Amino acid sequence: MPKLTAISGVGGKLPAAFLIHLQGKQILLDLGEGPEPGVLPNFHGVDSIEAVVLSHAHVDHAGALSLLPQLGNPSVYASAATWSFLQDAPVPASNRHVLPLEGAISVGGTTLTVGQAGHAPGGLWLHLDAGDGLLYMGDHSVESALLPFDRPPRAEVVIADASYGDRNDSLCDQIEAVVEASRGGAVLCVPTGGRGPEMALALHQAGLPVKLDAQIASELRYLSRPNSGLIRPEARQSLAALLQAPLAETSASPLDVIVATGPNADYGLSQALANGETSGFRFIFTGFVPNNSRARQLLDAKKAQWLPWNVHPRMKDIVALADETQAQKVVPAFLEKDKAPKLLAKLGERLCWDRIIPLTPASADCHNERTLDV
Repeated sequence: MPKLTAISGVGGKLPAAFLIHLQGKQILLDLGEGPEPGVLPNFHGVDSIEAVVLSHAHVDHAGALSLLPQLGNPSVYASAATWSFLQDAPVPASNRHVLPLEGAISVGGTTLTVGQAGHAPGGLWLHLDAGDGLLYMGDHSVESALLPFDRPPRAEVVIADASYGDRNDSLCDQIEAVVEASRGGAVLCVPTGGRGPEMALALHQAGLPVKLDAQIASELRYLSRPNSGLIRPEARQSLAALLQAPLAETSASPLDVIVATGPNADYGLSQALANGETSGFRFIFTGFVPNNSRARQLLDAKKAQWLPWNVHPRMKDIVALADETQAQKVVPAFLEKDKAPKLLAKLGERLCWDRIIPLTPASADCHNERTLDV
């Protein structure tokens, strides 16, 4: 019988790894590490798998590719943009396969349909022809003014990015707060292959004199290539103007508005500025802050500010997704069970915390927790 096994990703902010058992084969959706450093999925008892399909390149979804040998060195599928951020990943060229940005292909003998998820350049949601349809959203956002979001098809089971829990405030309001906090100078810390170009565009459109680090400038050039398909058409003209922004590596002052990698001052220019001799830089963090990170140290020392910037779905987006896809079961990924009472109330019996779910229209009740058994 086809089934879904949540190796990791259900019950908290954990690395993504969802295993599909289908037609005698096993397909793994994402293979992440973190977001706390060193946290890896446990594949004890899992036989060799047919394929790994990556939703996007962020470390909590693709940071454990070093585990591929213990899984039988399967083929790995990802969009061209995702592979561009994973050039140094331990995956042989012969095992790398490119997914389209939208459409359907065959993986492991089953139909995989994909579309853009609005979270990261080339990031995809993944729909498998398993049972009455399985939809894995990876990380997704419907609010980005830069990255496209394609509406997914119906599915009996939806694995939804629920990491924001009951958060429901809009990105537009958040942008206003970040713009005001950035006036007079700030270092806005972002991940590679993430919100950097979108954030730089919003600050630029608000009239702030933005400087980019070399990584974000490179990402902007990649996104703005003719016919890349990676950005909303209406953003192309504004993006072209932003490409003229000066590089922060050439000249960085505490009075500058700088968009720099990495997200927790843990690598890239943000780390260099946080650890450098020059004083006076203010830092703004907008995403998940791990314990014992440089970002946490700066926040605790009152040398930084945390302001939200939606790159994941709000509560109402998850509810709308469940309704639009006619989902019978919604698996709340990356969420602790007691952190979202309003979401639980909204979805009611459709919310499914099980780690093993049969993929058939007549599947068993899924509202009692079970022990992971692979």
